[in-house]
Amino acid sequence: MARSLATISPNTQIGVYSCVTLSLFRIVESLGVDPKLLETCFQDRENLSKPYAKISLNEFISAVEKTVEITGYDNFSIMYGSKSDIESLGLLGYIFINSKNLKHALESTCKYFLFFQEYTTIKLEKHGEYYVVSYKVDDSYLKNQRYDAEITLAIICNLIRKVTYSNWQPALIEFENSEPAFIGDHLAFFKCTINFNAQKNSIYIPKKDIDTKILGADPNLFEILTYTLENIGYKYNDNEKFIDFIVMHIKLCMETKFPHIEDIAKLTGIPTWTLKRRLSSYNTSFSVLLEKTQKELSPPYLLDANLSISEVAYKLGYSDISSFSKAFQRWYGISPKQWISQQP
Repeated sequence: MARSLATISPNTQIGVYSCVTLSLFRIVESLGVDPKLLETCFQDRENLSKPYAKISLNEFISAVEKTVEITGYDNFSIMYGSKSDIESLGLLGYIFINSKNLKHALESTCKYFLFFQEYTTIKLEKHGEYYVVSYKVDDSYLKNQRYDAEITLAIICNLIRKVTYSNWQPALIEFENSEPAFIGDHLAFFKCTINFNAQKNSIYIPKKDIDTKILGADPNLFEILTYTLENIGYKYNDNEKFIDFIVMHIKLCMETKFPHIEDIAKLTGIPTWTLKRRLSSYNTSFSVLLEKTQKELSPPYLLDANLSISEVAYKLGYSDISSFSKAFQRWYGISPKQWISQQP
């Protein structure tokens, strides 16, 4: 399992808009399953009929798992993604189809996704001849990463096909989870090579496709939709939730490089000065959160047999073993070498 991206209580309910259930109920009904059988997965059933009510993502994935159990169809999540419509993403879906081109649509999806679903990292990056969309929900909260990732990547690909009026196919799909017993449905839908046990859940989009114009897009409606989602969507207003959000991105960045505040500002879409000011308003700072993260990650890194102490020091942003050892001594009262020797 991938390392957790944030420290979240197991009881935390990550929110998502209930519009995601609209396609779910429609599709299971087409399979001859009574949607009411899935309603027991949700605590607040009244919200299921309200597309912009907030429900638990964990409960939604439980409903998907129950569908798999009832139908015996292990790849239902691929079917869900392939048959989902714009309404499945609510305002976010309409923002996508009213963007000026594919790149703008994907950038907007990444920018506004956190208003639609909490504790999620989704970003668009250029890698050589490809633009790559990567997606992640914190695995300390959501146990079944596979179904969530399959649904999300399939929905995004389906949206691209809808706005380009084509049988568009990605260059490559990657999933963090291990390969399912049968991947025929995956191959039939994505129509490309699929890698499993990857570092990220990703869609590789050829650079030649990225500027494809979206026919029928309404720029005025786009502005109205983004304004509305910003105002009714999920927000990180309280101290603990906002700090968890920033720490999540510090950990994400540390997977590939040592983060500076400018990196986190870019990842989160929050201007550097605004990020500094908001952290200060919560009586903390980027350097405090960075050291907190370094302290938290030190033990699991030291337990990694593939990493030497010097490599752990470098990975955590220290210039040498001595600097790291002094910090570790301050945090835990013993040196890294002594700490390792005490582990079973």
